[in-house]
Amino acid sequence: MVKSGSQKLDEVFTTIGVASQVPWDTKRMEYYNAYFKKNEIYYEENYRPEISDSSLLIDEIEYIQTPWQRPYYGAHMKDYVLTRLESRNVDLDGLRDLIVEVTPVEDCTLVDMHLMKIEKIIFGYDSYSNMEIEVVGNDPEDTTMFYKDKKYIMCLMATLAPKEDGTLTDAFTPTMAAATTQYYNGQHVEAEFEFYDEVTEGFYEREEGRRWLELKDALQRQLETIPVLPADSTDSLLAFHKGKAYIEEGTDLSVEEYESGKKVCLVSQAFARYNNLAIGDELELPLYYANYGTIPQKFFYTNSDNWYYDFGLLNKDSKAYPVFSQEKYRIKGLYTAVSGESWEDSMPMNGVVIPAKSVTAKDEDNIIDYGPMLEGNTTFQIQNGTVEEFMQNWQAHGNDQLEFEFYDKGYSLVEGSLKRMEKMAVIFSVVGLIMMVSLVFFFCNIFITKQRERAMIERLLGVSKKGVMISLLTGFLLFSAVSVGIGTGLGTALTGVFQEETRTEAMFDLTYSNINVDEANVYEQIPLTVDVREVLAVPIVTLLFIAVVAAIFARRIVRDSPLEMLGRREDL
Repeated sequence: MVKSGSQKLDEVFTTIGVASQVPWDTKRMEYYNAYFKKNEIYYEENYRPEISDSSLLIDEIEYIQTPWQRPYYGAHMKDYVLTRLESRNVDLDGLRDLIVEVTPVEDCTLVDMHLMKIEKIIFGYDSYSNMEIEVVGNDPEDTTMFYKDKKYIMCLMATLAPKEDGTLTDAFTPTMAAATTQYYNGQHVEAEFEFYDEVTEGFYEREEGRRWLELKDALQRQLETIPVLPADSTDSLLAFHKGKAYIEEGTDLSVEEYESGKKVCLVSQAFARYNNLAIGDELELPLYYANYGTIPQKFFYTNSDNWYYDFGLLNKDSKAYPVFSQEKYRIKGLYTAVSGESWEDSMPMNGVVIPAKSVTAKDEDNIIDYGPMLEGNTTFQIQNGTVEEFMQNWQAHGNDQLEFEFYDKGYSLVEGSLKRMEKMAVIFSVVGLIMMVSLVFFFCNIFITKQRERAMIERLLGVSKKGVMISLLTGFLLFSAVSVGIGTGLGTALTGVFQEETRTEAMFDLTYSNINVDEANVYEQIPLTVDVREVLAVPIVTLLFIAVVAAIFARRIVRDSPLEMLGRREDL
């Protein structure tokens, strides 16, 4: 029964590994802080070239789910209500990105902060119209002059800047959204796109002007975009694995649906509520970019006021990305998520989970960004209890540019206790088997062999051999059946008590463990149910054994004729 419990644990517990790339080197960098007007030091980690997830595939390591650097897709949901803007201040945090035409109040560079007047809003709230805003660049080496008698178009992000008196003021700085971060043909595209241009007559009819109109459309589309998370299993998403997200309505996606790539999905309960969606409804997902550079929580994050673009919205041709996949998915479950301890174990706002194999279209022309394996974007599953073996094989055959964390829902806590229980069960079973065999022979001798005289009398009275055997065995087997039944009942009850005490009294030290668990919930997940088939099989086999041995003893008595039996009695 304990061995069965071990197998049941594998149905409850899963071991998920997370791979992260170690930087090749770290450089000490210096930059000019325009806010404080002084040079400051920072350290830049270099991850290029990025290590591919295929480097994790070595013959000595067996995976249940192979390592995969998981992207997230952007789906344009123009006709749906999104929850992002409702969690942010409308004027500053609600829409932080602007495309505006401005004129400097005075000739300046953007090495330091300077006032500029907004002449026209291309993208953004009208409330900014005719405002004078503080603008500061992000490149201290860019000493381009901006003249007060000229007009410029800029893509800016609203932020807060410190003043000399220590207070904060609204300010604007260039946004990454204006850049191109596309990963194309296995390489990062080196695109030259400044966050500003001088606006002259006929500007929007020329190529550089049309690029800004493309950016305007791309920014608007991004506001109407939700993150779609392809996965090999729901459990491979750390938020679900760690219990920070759970199915509230409907059911989870099955293993078969993930493996077959069925068009089904999980949707956040908030998104479903805002859009009157229910279990069984269809949701069309127009996917237009794939982001391998970061996790979606960093941009689509519920409780953060620091969201910003760390990827560009235009491709290498300075165009908005086209849709590469548009399929309808049936909603199978609604989930609720709470904020995790970090980005990695949280869920993005409006997130939709789909089977990875359901996306059959190629995303190679729509990779909006690509980066190293970091922040939980590369996961895999291994057999429970094999973390140490995995690390030994990796250290022997892998490389030192990757590091790992493992999450097993607490299997590491119960594994040792379970193995001890299994050893005890084997010992008890062997001892019990020896005792049972001894007792069966002992009682057969008392209840059957010692009844030789009775059997002789019955034979002399004309009872057949078969009748004598039935007479000898009936009482003994009835007694055996009652005894086995009582023993089985007591054993089952004591097993449950023993398991309960074992799981509630066990103590573990995780100080030096690299496995992440939630100790409070570990033992609540351990199945204590006893398999009915096993409960029935043990007494049935025992009774069959007793019946066979008893029949052998009885047959030895009745095989002789009554006269032979009487002769043996006189000899005694």
